[in-house]
Amino acid sequence: MNDIQLNLARKWRVQYFDQIIGQELSVKMLKNSLYRGHLFPVYLFWGQRGTGKTSMARVFAAAINCQGLPMFQKEPKSHSMPCMQCSSCLAMQAGKHPDFIEIDAASHTGVDNVRQIIESAAFLPIAGRKKIYLIDEAHMLSKAAFNALLKILEEPPASALFILATTDPQKIIDTVRSRCFQVWFRHIDIPVLIDHLQLICSKESIYADKEALTLIAHQSEGSVRDAINMIEQVRFAQGRVTKDAVLSLLGHIDDSSLISLLEILCRHDSARLVTFLHEISFERFDADYMWKRLVELLRMMIFARYGLSISLTHDSSVALHRLAKKYSIIQLTEFLQLLYVHERLFAKTMGKHVLLEMLLLRICQGGNSNNEPTMNPVSQQSVVETVIREQDQDYSDDDVEDDEGINDTNPDEDTRSGSSQLDQGARQWSLFVQQIEALEDPLLLSIFKHGQYRSYEASTSKLTVAFAKQFMFFQEWLEGSTVSWKPLCDKTFGSSIVLSPLFTDEIAPIIVSTAVRQTSQNRPVVEPKALQRQPSKYPGTQWNRQNSWQNPQTQTKRPLVDVSDSLLWPKATMILRHFPGIVRQY
Repeated sequence: MNDIQLNLARKWRVQYFDQIIGQELSVKMLKNSLYRGHLFPVYLFWGQRGTGKTSMARVFAAAINCQGLPMFQKEPKSHSMPCMQCSSCLAMQAGKHPDFIEIDAASHTGVDNVRQIIESAAFLPIAGRKKIYLIDEAHMLSKAAFNALLKILEEPPASALFILATTDPQKIIDTVRSRCFQVWFRHIDIPVLIDHLQLICSKESIYADKEALTLIAHQSEGSVRDAINMIEQVRFAQGRVTKDAVLSLLGHIDDSSLISLLEILCRHDSARLVTFLHEISFERFDADYMWKRLVELLRMMIFARYGLSISLTHDSSVALHRLAKKYSIIQLTEFLQLLYVHERLFAKTMGKHVLLEMLLLRICQGGNSNNEPTMNPVSQQSVVETVIREQDQDYSDDDVEDDEGINDTNPDEDTRSGSSQLDQGARQWSLFVQQIEALEDPLLLSIFKHGQYRSYEASTSKLTVAFAKQFMFFQEWLEGSTVSWKPLCDKTFGSSIVLSPLFTDEIAPIIVSTAVRQTSQNRPVVEPKALQRQPSKYPGTQWNRQNSWQNPQTQTKRPLVDVSDSLLWPKATMILRHFPGIVRQY
């Protein structure tokens, strides 16, 4: 009854520097510090969970107070640190060393706790060279506690040494972080972790096949503690650590089944897809893992298409390389795009299996990511022409008004605006811009309205649109918001469309967009955008010649500001040049 059975993670906690795996650089820095006798007053150990930060801190603390340190400094290759034989090391091993104080910052976050540390640090060590304070999860300290600790960290007593360990170094204030000697703990490489797990299983007489350990190593994401705990879970659940036992515990589907699923999608066999999902009991697997693993396998297939190596077992790697030859790059990217477009919906929905099943069926049936079947260019042209024809009928001769400074019959203006027969690409672009209005994103709408259609290459599905050079700083933002506008672009031009923005000086800074209207002579008329008569989205508002909205009901509360003088209002003028709107006083 008195014997305490430790779990494997605690039982296999390292006691020597040489037992620490995957942190060669960190070990080398600390051992060199001991060898040279050059110790820093404050150390910061940071890195992801389960990589050995706390264990390394204890080993380092034991080595500092180890009685064999002078012999290590004389002959470092002949002596390991710590020796674990002297009284100091034995006290550290038993957790009873009087000069080693370990504090959990998660439960000691206040200024009073820091004050106790400051007071006790003034006393000399009892049995060792240094009084060492290990503050674990240091990022949990409050800002006031950090400020109280700041002075003693900068100038601690000669007999005191502090070690801060954290998984989130960004939460430690800069003034504290800059006073620390930082040691980074990286995630453990998969091969190194697998070898370590095999050693543990052999020493503990646990049967474990290499495929199971490989799966555990990948699932633990480089954390030794998580990997060892998972072995123990499978051990008590199944007795033997096998691949099927690990998959059953995690609720994960194996790669071979997912590769078979991708083969069915490649053949576009919807009936076989439904049957296959029923055979494998699709609902019993973790939908989040399936989503994540599908993305990873599709990415590996792109690598395989270009002859790059992939991190899979031999059988799965051969099968995936063979399958990758059946897919084109366009198909793979469309598949990935479909998953990414629906990623936000997948994260929020309660029926994740149903949504994933629906998307797989859509892929199998050859659908695109816009909830619409893919249209060929001919059918797209007919739809676009029908929409534009209906829009042209909405204008009558009464809608045409003569504005000051605008001559509707100017032949030069007619020449610049183009012929009455817009080509197919320009019509499709016009339709796409109109669909952008439904997104209710003013910035996105403004950018696309200022774009000018240049060309559309059907062979490469490349759409070239010209923008003024002053909009170049929006390029990165435009690429980052493809989830919003790309589905509409696919709906108009086809799912394989690639938008190629061209930023040029040929376009004037003040863009003049075309509003095609039919006059009595069936001749297209081009109005400058600032003078287009568009219905207001806000009841009671009217558009006047000074480019300002007037609302009698709210004008007294929020009067308009006249910013027409660009010398007095340079910033407002610049903003309105890019984003047409109004300025009110608040």
